Amino acid sequence: MRVYIAGVVLGATLAAAFWLYTYDVWHLVEYIGRDGRQFHPSERVKEQPWRSVPATVAVALIGGGASVWLLPERRRILRRFAAHFATPRQQ
Repeated sequence: MRVYIAGVVLGATLAAAFWLYTYDVWHLVEYIGRDGRQFHPSERVKEQPWRSVPATVAVALIGGGASVWLLPERRRILRRFAAHFATPRQQ
């Protein structure tokens, strides 16, 4: 049962991270010269907010950690994953 819950948490995390990364907001861009006059018509553009990428990384890390924490044998899974990157010292 905990494995299914961990899968649901991971799926919801990935969906939230994708939504945060692709989220756009409207901004009004005005072209005003040094003399204070508008030299080009204003336009509305969609931009990605500055907080989008840091929020995506934070949500992905928190959700990934929560889903690993929910797994029944999380220590063994983490050891097996870490074994791919580092070999234990031989004495």
